[in-house]
Amino acid sequence: MWSTASRVTATVMNGVAPPPAPADRRRLLSEWDLPSDARLVVTVGRLQPQKRQELAIAALAELPEVTLAVLGEGPERERLAALAAQLGVADRVRLVGTRPDARAILGAADVVLTTSDWEGLPLVLLEAMMSGTPIVATAVRGVRELLRHDVDAVLCPPGDVSAIADGLATVLADPSLGARLAGRAADASARYTERVMVDSYLRLYESFL
Repeated sequence: MWSTASRVTATVMNGVAPPPAPADRRRLLSEWDLPSDARLVVTVGRLQPQKRQELAIAALAELPEVTLAVLGEGPERERLAALAAQLGVADRVRLVGTRPDARAILGAADVVLTTSDWEGLPLVLLEAMMSGTPIVATAVRGVRELLRHDVDAVLCPPGDVSAIADGLATVLADPSLGARLAGRAADASARYTERVMVDSYLRLYESFL
């Protein structure tokens, strides 16, 4: 039980391992029955209300040349599939389930997208930052502390389909912008490696001795 005198004395940020080599993009597109020249947006997360993947699907309806791969499983799967059919984008949306090669897929994407209503410290964004893939994300707490709009990502108001579509269109239309954002994000990710996390824990334990 926490006492009223309890207070936070230290914060150790999560860290992630270095990224694997990017997946073979042509093989992925072939596996998912998508055109070999498709623009690929990837979103990763459990299919549950918090993650709001329906916003990604709705944004896709405004972007006729773009495809979306949704990695993850959860109770929203049937609703998301029905929405894609309702909006006429089922041919450009792939609900591919849980993938052991998710990190490699992040590296093969044109954009990594998150549309959550709230987050803690989203590991998928740390992984995307390390992968060198441009990021479009909703500017919720947990994301705002990690990324800066137009510095290392494009951040959009939560729940705003048009802003998400505009953010994706902007990054996809300007490779130099995407490269600049991804490069800044990769530099920032150096603060969130496994090594930094382990060293922080060791310093914390030593402070107790």
